[in-house]
Amino acid sequence: MDWMYPWAGLAVGLLIGLTGIGAGSIMTPLLIVVFGLPPTVAVHLSLVYASVTKVFGAWAHVRAGNVDLPLIRRMAVGSVPGVLLGSALVAYGVVAHPERVQGILRHGVGWALLLASVTVVTRTWWQGRLAAGWIRAQAARWRLWPFVCFGVGLLVGVTSIGSGSMFTPLLTHGTSLPSRRIVGTVLVHALLVTALGAAFHSWITPLPWEAFSLILIGSIPGVLLGSRLTLHVPEGVLRGLVGGALFIAGLRMV
Repeated sequence: MDWMYPWAGLAVGLLIGLTGIGAGSIMTPLLIVVFGLPPTVAVHLSLVYASVTKVFGAWAHVRAGNVDLPLIRRMAVGSVPGVLLGSALVAYGVVAHPERVQGILRHGVGWALLLASVTVVTRTWWQGRLAAGWIRAQAARWRLWPFVCFGVGLLVGVTSIGSGSMFTPLLTHGTSLPSRRIVGTVLVHALLVTALGAAFHSWITPLPWEAFSLILIGSIPGVLLGSRLTLHVPEGVLRGLVGGALFIAGLRMV
């Protein structure tokens, strides 16, 4: 089955290039359902994969001035403790309940995917609602950021899902930043969170380096191709495809 890893990397890279989502949301269930990897190994590999794939995009956005660094610091107040606690919970589970934690983690990934699918599909509908305005006002006053970011960081630490799929709608609803700065800010912040999670998970489970290398080989052309195609595919179609894929994957795992 090793020959399938580059093709999986190509498919996930294509989604990342098209939508910016997929490093954890698609890769993690793919590794569990299709390749049969234990959930702890899949989460670790996805976090490392997400960290590597985000480096180049994050650097490009920093150079282009598309990153709100003060906002990243505010987000990190909650997300960094969250991702560390989530990773620590997985580490405790691996030591104390090595068999049970795999089933719990599998279901956790499934529910995280279902939540991610809802945020992706309802993003445009939600923006015009009164509740979105209230959330934006509270976020501007610093009341919600630490708590919400802590929750999403916890989700990333446990499941590897949410660094992009959750924080993108959070910034869309909670700030008035233009789209390019939202993308750049989310990408740099996601790099920070996934790198911390990957480092912590490296103490828990070994990384299957061969599988990781083969996936990365396929991902590079996938990301480049997806980035070129993004101008030619309607956003509504992309959102529906990604949301549907996340929902189906989530149902398979809960």
